[in-house]
Amino acid sequence: MSDLRIPPTPPKARQDIRKLQKQYDEGNKEPLENLIRAWKGIQELPTCDRYSFFRIAGYHGEPFRGAGWGDPAWWGGYCNHGNVLFPVWHRAYLLELEKALQSIEGCGDVTLPYWNETDSATGDTGLPKVFLQKTFTLDDKEIRNPLYSYKFQAGVYDNLSPNPDHDYTKPPGYETVRYPFSGLVGPKDVDATKVHNEQYQKLPEEVVNRYLNDNVKNWLGFSVQASDGRTIYTGNRVKYQKCLDAPNYTVFSNTTSAMQWNEDNFGVKGFVEEGAPGAAPGAVVSLESPHNALHLAIGGFEVPGLTFNNIANANGDMGENDTAAFDPLFYFHHCFIDKVFWDWQLRWDQVEQLEVIDRYPGTNSVDNQGPTPGVAANTWLDMDSPLEPFEVKMDPKKPPVEGSGNILTRPPWPPRPPLPPGSSPPPGSPLPPGSSLPPGSSLPPTISEKKYLTGKDVANIVKLGYFYEGSGLPPLHLQIHPDSAQEASVPQLQPPFTAADPQFYTGTVQEASAPQLQPPSTAADSVTPVLRVPAISRGGINGSFIISTWADKKLVDVEPVLSRWHVQGCSNCQNHLNVKTFVPLYGWTKDAARNAVFEVKVHTKSDRAGKVKFDPQLGREPGRLRLGHMVGSG
Repeated sequence: MSDLRIPPTPPKARQDIRKLQKQYDEGNKEPLENLIRAWKGIQELPTCDRYSFFRIAGYHGEPFRGAGWGDPAWWGGYCNHGNVLFPVWHRAYLLELEKALQSIEGCGDVTLPYWNETDSATGDTGLPKVFLQKTFTLDDKEIRNPLYSYKFQAGVYDNLSPNPDHDYTKPPGYETVRYPFSGLVGPKDVDATKVHNEQYQKLPEEVVNRYLNDNVKNWLGFSVQASDGRTIYTGNRVKYQKCLDAPNYTVFSNTTSAMQWNEDNFGVKGFVEEGAPGAAPGAVVSLESPHNALHLAIGGFEVPGLTFNNIANANGDMGENDTAAFDPLFYFHHCFIDKVFWDWQLRWDQVEQLEVIDRYPGTNSVDNQGPTPGVAANTWLDMDSPLEPFEVKMDPKKPPVEGSGNILTRPPWPPRPPLPPGSSPPPGSPLPPGSSLPPGSSLPPTISEKKYLTGKDVANIVKLGYFYEGSGLPPLHLQIHPDSAQEASVPQLQPPFTAADPQFYTGTVQEASAPQLQPPSTAADSVTPVLRVPAISRGGINGSFIISTWADKKLVDVEPVLSRWHVQGCSNCQNHLNVKTFVPLYGWTKDAARNAVFEVKVHTKSDRAGKVKFDPQLGREPGRLRLGHMVGSG
């Protein structure tokens, strides 16, 4: 249950984790030490405790519950992916984790930092060093670093049938791993995993960390060569920037909706002439796309064609939804995702309300992963949909009045008819037994009546009690504590990061002297050709995979697909298993694109090199690659 109340004090800042590290290195050790203390505390709580890390991490995927506990037709985790609840569900999830950190003695002021995946430090060196240290000195004592890994206090077991597969079984004492290691320790894989991991356990720690950092940098900063010879950076740093251009919340929020939006706006009758009105460069990028990429980078997939390490059997826990949330790095990654979400809200003035396109792809519970526990198949999703398992805390002694400090943006239950004078509350009521209500009173809900957070509840992060350094606050009239905006520690509204912003990394991984980021073409100078890659079914693929697109044998795009392991058994989502990609050919002329030979490969856990999925031909027949442009939406 999450304590969602209007904060009685000004909101607290969520900061860049590198800022805490810098303070620590310069002698101000308390902020980072308290963060480590809080993480150590929740990882040591009994698994039955509400704020136990084991319990909170398990909300996302394994251990499964509900219909998905033993039936692959359903998804057994509470997390939402591939639908419009993706950003808001994970925002509520981070709130619960942050509340847990603050519950540890002496850590009441701790907030969850974010890992800025677009800054120059990440582009130059990779992960912040606090995630790479096996130990940490806390209170003059060396301890196991709780941000490096998590050691399971209890086991997690896979009960799915008729597709039993124990790859994601984790016994008690299992410790989470990242690339280049493998975390597959089920009966079928444990022996091979032991052999694989031993070769890297023998290496110096700095060598192993370099493998991981190289992979992260490659995913964030890979480049392609345009038809005119220019180097164009199209890695996930750029995709984070591009997702801020998404014109509405529905397509910004998830890959399913963005895929359909691009399909709806794909011009197939030839190219619009350069400079013509109504043409839009590139394709819409959802927030979920670069999010997926970092999961796969840390989980073990490499960027095709960039064989810096070429480690084929890496299977880190971050690489699948089933186990990703047990890696502590998950929460710092998602805190940055939440920051980019907030940046988008500020840019498009959707601080208080998020608009969902009614019944659009990506707004149904069967889209992508299948229904979550407690949600029926074919349920339409919007900002009133419950974000289970995060409950609104109700105080029966206070009325649900906006701004009262009790309930946030809406009455949590419908009014009840008044009880007769002197009536006693029924069994299960939060009022003491034998108590009576005054004439005209309405009975608050019983303990069994749960109300969960919704997207409306979590839209404005200032009302949730926090803000992001580097993003700013919403306009003063939208703040609960307008006076706090005058304090020096709270920044004023700032525009979201752009390629010109110093905090947005514009260099390259391979060369320190590389040219600056080349901005994509706009309708004012040219129309960007777009390659439409037809539907690729997830049905026969176990787990996550990537789709790479090549032009004249050169890599032009990589699309990560973060997928559940047992998707082929999901009868509730069989009509939603196809993945289409739309590849903007930045820097390409329309003639060069027409003359190029394109190739698409699918790279899976069992085939990292990838298989060619489509013939290297262009055509208009179903199942063929199609070349066109994006038509502006007005």
